[in-house]
Amino acid sequence: MGEPGYFSSFTFAGSCEKPTTDGSPCFEWNLVAHPTTEESFTPPTIYERPLLIGNIQADYENLDLCPWAKCMSGYSLEYEEVVYIQQKCNRWGCRHCGARRVTHLAHKTSSAKPNRLLTLTTWTRNYENPREAFEVCSPLVAQLIRRLRKKHGNIEYLRVLEQHKNGFPHWHLVVRSGYIPFQSVRQEWKDLTGNLIVDIRKIKDAKGVYWYIVKYLAKQTHCKFTNRRVSWSRDFFPPQEKRDGRPLNVQELLFEDDHPGKVLMAVAPHGRIIKITRDVMIVNPSQKTLDRLDEDS
Repeated sequence: MGEPGYFSSFTFAGSCEKPTTDGSPCFEWNLVAHPTTEESFTPPTIYERPLLIGNIQADYENLDLCPWAKCMSGYSLEYEEVVYIQQKCNRWGCRHCGARRVTHLAHKTSSAKPNRLLTLTTWTRNYENPREAFEVCSPLVAQLIRRLRKKHGNIEYLRVLEQHKNGFPHWHLVVRSGYIPFQSVRQEWKDLTGNLIVDIRKIKDAKGVYWYIVKYLAKQTHCKFTNRRVSWSRDFFPPQEKRDGRPLNVQELLFEDDHPGKVLMAVAPHGRIIKITRDVMIVNPSQKTLDRLDEDS
């Protein structure tokens, strides 16, 4: 058996609703990763076609929907059925969307084949508060990469913002590049920020990239000064193959301005539901639709 350390599933711990300045909901959450062995570890596929059929329950939790989603509906010429489309919030802080984004991004980053880890920190004594440290140093991360490119060739990266317990920011970068001397990174970061504390090391195990990203993102909590926790350079990710699938060809798309679970409950309280994708649903599908989906799966 391999050494434990790879994560295959996640649950949320300590979710609590937090108010935001614009009145929109935001959850503070932490991911709890369930370890598995190397032999049983399989990164989740980026694109999957779940086909879930069941009865709509009163709490509609079995639909696996974003709690802050809105619903759109319309008649699909392709399926000859009314379809209901979930418009997710896609926030990192959402207990539904956040978990999906973590697994998706971790798998996608692993496929980019980075070979180095870079950590950049800030000195608390140089700034009055965490917000000032972030606003000053965040653009300097990109400036550091530009300087290093001039000296050491092409560098592509994905960076994750993380906060210390005192709230001050630091950045973790997974990097794809040639050799970059530690002293070169240290000196350039010192020239830009006055801080000498950096770390760069080679990724020894390519499978560990998935684990690194999950670990960084699993520690995310509510950040008062930015919602942008993750960013990457233009050519970091390899080109993605286009998915082959049936277009919905929806006519007269309507915005329901309510949660899709509530909309479906109003349409058919005791109906059957099919999720033809994670976000597109049909209530009481015809046998023709069932046969078509069975052919596609």
